[in-house]
Amino acid sequence: MPAKKFSIIPGFQAASISVSNLEQILQVLKNHDVQEVQFTSTSRLGVIGPTQENLEKIGGELKKFNSPKRNSWITSIQSCPGREQCKYGIRDSQTMGTRIEAMQLPEPLNAKVKIGIAGCHMCCTEPLVRDIGLIAEHKGWKLIFGGNAGGRARIGDSIAAGLTDEQAIELIGRCLIVYQENAKPKMRTARFMEAYGTENFTQAVMSLNKHDLLQMLTDTRY
Repeated sequence: MPAKKFSIIPGFQAASISVSNLEQILQVLKNHDVQEVQFTSTSRLGVIGPTQENLEKIGGELKKFNSPKRNSWITSIQSCPGREQCKYGIRDSQTMGTRIEAMQLPEPLNAKVKIGIAGCHMCCTEPLVRDIGLIAEHKGWKLIFGGNAGGRARIGDSIAAGLTDEQAIELIGRCLIVYQENAKPKMRTARFMEAYGTENFTQAVMSLNKHDLLQMLTDTRY
């Protein structure tokens, strides 16, 4: 039996979908005789078995449901329902995801960056193996940096804990500046942390001049 062909609809990404929109999406898929779909771990829509021509047509018809284009430095954000929708959630992970997404950097980073935000200690969004991870704790956010879930898996380094929302946003900015200034082209954060060293990285992050930070992060408004 030939292997199934799996393709992701470009630009389509949603943490939640209204019933009305879901019915419309379903109708588009039926019109193109799509028999099987999958929502990926990053909430993107994948269809199984379409030709390239059909995929382009489906993508065109679903364009109105596309998420707004993300900033160039973010590859994906996984954010759990958080305290608003989950009985285990203790912090507002959805709002944090929106705020991080709004951060503006003057130029793309050296490599793709994946983010996981967990509203409780169960870590459903796998923040420990993401480039940037936030874990909600009763005393505040714990920030993880340099994780990777690929073939050379790596648990990220704990940079700080007990952070307010504002402190977490600022510290993410500091980590990104140090990473951008010192990493080689296409070097993911996990390999960078192995080469640069956790202690050196933490010292560089904490000693970063506040003026440099404000210049780098041109807009962190929500």
